[in-house]
Amino acid sequence: MLGRRRVDVLPRQRHDPGSGDADRRSAGLGSHRPHRHGRHSPGNGPLLKIRVTRLACGGMVLGCSLHHVVGDMHSFMLLMRSWSAFVDGTAPPEVTIVEDRDAYLDRMLPPLDSGQPSYRMLDADDAAAMFAELQRAMQTTEVVQLHFGETEVSRMREKFSAAQGRSLTVNDVLCAHLVDTLHQIEGGTDTRFLNLVVNIRPRLGIPPSVIGNTIAIVEVPGGPGARPELLAGTVRDTVENLSRSPLNLRADRAYLEACDESQLHRVMFRGLDPAHRPLLVSNWCSFDLYDLTFDGRPPVLSCPVPGPTCFEVPWVGVLTKAFGNSGYLWTLGVPAQFADRLRACSASVQAR
Repeated sequence: MLGRRRVDVLPRQRHDPGSGDADRRSAGLGSHRPHRHGRHSPGNGPLLKIRVTRLACGGMVLGCSLHHVVGDMHSFMLLMRSWSAFVDGTAPPEVTIVEDRDAYLDRMLPPLDSGQPSYRMLDADDAAAMFAELQRAMQTTEVVQLHFGETEVSRMREKFSAAQGRSLTVNDVLCAHLVDTLHQIEGGTDTRFLNLVVNIRPRLGIPPSVIGNTIAIVEVPGGPGARPELLAGTVRDTVENLSRSPLNLRADRAYLEACDESQLHRVMFRGLDPAHRPLLVSNWCSFDLYDLTFDGRPPVLSCPVPGPTCFEVPWVGVLTKAFGNSGYLWTLGVPAQFADRLRACSASVQAR
C-alpha cells in the first residue's frame, strides 16, 4: 500500500443531535469519552487520518492519527500491525471488535469500584476561566524532544535501583528524572502530580485482540526537593498497587451518564489543570513500534509528531524508543518559556 499514491481515509462520523446516550457509549471501553461540544467532538473530523510524504532521498514519512473515540494506543497498534501484515504478506494479528462495549465492560469489570470519577463539573464561571486558561496555554505550547542513550539510561537505572534496594524500570527512572528536572527549572515549591496512563487489559483479563479504550490514569505526587530515586520508587509502587486498588471506570461511566447533555461541555478531566501543571505521560516503548515493517523495512524513527497537532495543551509527554530502536525519546508539550530552559538544560548535559 505504501507504494501507491492513493490513501483511503475513514469517513467523517455522523452526529445525531438526539443521540446523547449513544454519544456517551460511543467512546468504547474505558473512561475516555470525548465531549460533544467544541473542536474535539468526533463530529468535527475523520476517525482516521493518514498522510504519506515522499522524500527526495527515496524514503517516506507515514503519519497517522486515530481518533480516541475508536480506541487507545493498543488499538491503534492492532491497526498498524494488520496494515503491515497486509503489505508484507505475513499473518495479521487477531482483532476482536465488540459491538456492545458497555455490556462487555460490565462483564469484565470487577463489581467493586472506587466510586471516585475522573471528571468534575465546572460551574459557569470556573468553566469560562478554565477554557480561557486552556486557550492561553494552547497558544504558547511548544514541543521539546529529549534523547537518552542506552548507556545513560542503564546507568540511571542501576543508580536508582541501588538506592531503592529493588529493581526499577526504565519508565520509573525516566519519569522521575523528568519530574525532577522540571522542578529544578521551575524553582517552585508546589507539588507536581504525575499522571500515568496504564493499560489495564491484563488486569481485567481482556484479550489483547479487543479494540477499545481500556486504560487507567494513576496519579503520583512529586514534591520539589524529593530525590528522583525516591520518586522512581513511588512510581513503581503506584503501578504495582494498581493491580490491587479499585478502578473507577464504573464511576466514570455513571458520572457521565448522569450529566445532562447540555452540561457536557463543562465536564472536565481532573488531570487537566494548566494552572497547577500536572504532567500526563504515556509510555509507548512496549508497543514494539520498530517491529512494524512495510515492504520488509522497519522505521528509522517512530514517535509522536513533534508539533501542535499532537500536543495542543502543555504538560503532556510520550516516551518512545529512539532512532533505530536504540535509546529513548521524550516528546513533551510545554509552555514556551520552559521549552527554552529544557533545551538549554539538555544542551548543557550533552556538553558535559
